[in-house]
Amino acid sequence: MKKTTIFWVMVSGLLAQFFCSPTSTQNPPGRVASISVSDSMALPFPSLTFSASPGAQSYVIERRCISDSVYHSVGSATDAGFIDFDTSLLPETTYFYKVKARNAIGESAFSDSVSVLTPRYMILSPRQGDVFKINDTMRVLIKTADPSAVGGIEFGEGLNEFSPPGIAGTFHMYPSQVLKFAVPATFFPFGSTVPMSTVSDSCYILIFDYATLDTYAYSYGYFKVTN
Repeated sequence: MKKTTIFWVMVSGLLAQFFCSPTSTQNPPGRVASISVSDSMALPFPSLTFSASPGAQSYVIERRCISDSVYHSVGSATDAGFIDFDTSLLPETTYFYKVKARNAIGESAFSDSVSVLTPRYMILSPRQGDVFKINDTMRVLIKTADPSAVGGIEFGEGLNEFSPPGIAGTFHMYPSQVLKFAVPATFFPFGSTVPMSTVSDSCYILIFDYATLDTYAYSYGYFKVTN
C-alpha cells in the first residue's frame, strides 16, 4: 500500500504546501508454504529445501530430535535451502525440522514440520569436497548405530580400490572411531575417474561388510595429484 503525506507550512504569512513522495509500507514475509528434507549416502546430513517466501531476507531453521519435545535453532539461510552439517547428529535417529522467514520488519509463522531418518552408518569426516594432498594425514571419523558390525574401508573408483595402510583386514566399527593414515601416492591413475574440481580428482571412502560386501556408507573427498 502506498501513501502520500501532505505538510502545510506557514512562512512569513504565506501558506506553503509540500507533497512527500509516495512511500511503501513494508510487511513481514509470508509463511513458508512447503518444505522437504532428504539425506544421501554420499553426504549423510539432512538436506532441506523449501519454498521461497516473498519479501524474505533470510530463513531460520529449527530442529528437534524424536526424543526431544523442544525445537532448537540450528542455523539460518539466505535462500531456500539448508544442509545440517552438525556432526553431533546420531545415526539411525529421526529428526524434525521447520523453517520461518525473516526480514527487517519481522518474522513469519513457522512452516509445517518434516522428518528424516539419519543413516545407520555415518562418515562424518572427511566431508564431501574436502581436499587432501599426497602424504597428508587423513582422519576418518565414523559413527554407527551398530557397534558389533565388522567391515572394511576402501578408497578409489571401481577396480582401482585399495585398503589404506593399517586398515586392511577386520575392522570393528564403534560409535565414534577415528582412523588415521597418510594419503599415499599410489592413488593414481584412477582410469575412469572424472576430475570434480580444477585442483583435484575424486575418490570415495567406502565402508563395506566383509561377508556380504554390502555398502554401509561412503563419502567423497578430493585428493591433489601433486605434492
